[in-house]
Amino acid sequence: MFRQLNFAIVHGTIALLLGVTLLLSSANTNLTQRLSDFSERALRLPEFPAFTARRIVAKAVFWFDQGLNLKEELEVLRDENVKLKVLLAARQGDVKLGESDMLTAEITLRRPEDWWEKFRINKGSKEGIRPGFAVLNNGFLVGRVYKVSAHQAWVRLLTGLEMMVPAVVSETRDLGVVAGDGKGSLRLLYIPSESPVASGMNIETALVNEYLPAGLPIGTVGGVLEEKDGYSVFVVKSKAQLSRMYQVQIYIPSGGEK
Repeated sequence: MFRQLNFAIVHGTIALLLGVTLLLSSANTNLTQRLSDFSERALRLPEFPAFTARRIVAKAVFWFDQGLNLKEELEVLRDENVKLKVLLAARQGDVKLGESDMLTAEITLRRPEDWWEKFRINKGSKEGIRPGFAVLNNGFLVGRVYKVSAHQAWVRLLTGLEMMVPAVVSETRDLGVVAGDGKGSLRLLYIPSESPVASGMNIETALVNEYLPAGLPIGTVGGVLEEKDGYSVFVVKSKAQLSRMYQVQIYIPSGGEK
């Protein structure tokens, strides 16, 4: 009985306090305003972590969505830019390239032991890649596809010892061959010593087949390396990022399937 009486007193006191609190809150007094402000500030502390976390998550989701959209737009613009560079270089060399498209691919494997020989990309036959397709970086030829599976392919680099590409000097129309030394450098071979080829002239592909058409930019003529048996060997300067490529563009001719 005594315990029940204590409970009744406690409950009544709590109810009375709540009533007084509600009464004060309904009145428009300075004390009420101060109590309300104090309560708001006190409640802000336990709510702050949750509020901050919600704001951070909302911003992260927003920036993630924006980042994906920007990445897709950037890839489209990059492909168009490379295509325009190739067509511009071909037009300057008075060469007409057929209808084509550019497909961007990521480099997924480039081993240190064959750094200047080959690398793997994340696009394959399902995306329309075929052996022999030209591979460009920054608008300049860097290699050719030589092995293809469903969703990846291997590219042989111009700088490797196994690659030799027929080329022409745009300004003089001298024919030669661009070859690598296996160490990251390119050379222009078989140019007659009496040729007017000079440093700064543009080098582009000569016609090989529909997969490697004439007019794809390779680089510019550098200095003379050597002269032997009536021929000069020139350094080839490429504007491709040969040592630190992360993405490349695959030149897909009109006959290629995407």
